[in-house]
Amino acid sequence: MWDVNFEGSALVPHSDPSFYSGVVSGALGYLVARKSEVGFLRSDIFVNGAQNVILGGFSGNIFDARVPTRKKASFWRIAG
Repeated sequence: MWDVNFEGSALVPHSDPSFYSGVVSGALGYLVARKSEVGFLRSDIFVNGAQNVILGGFSGNIFDARVPTRKKASFWRIAG
């Protein structure tokens, strides 16, 4: 079973719209065992026209409430 997550936010100041910033994130996970999930995620950070990309991975356990708890892995990489 696949798990897909997208989220984002933006901040545009009313006083000067050229100083905008925002974050867009997406994650894709797969249940590899009965209660275990692994996956990859990507976040894009935008600040005044500059862009940074953060790539990472996660693993988690599915509890009885069917809500995954993600533990971020130690192999983060920042590209940009």
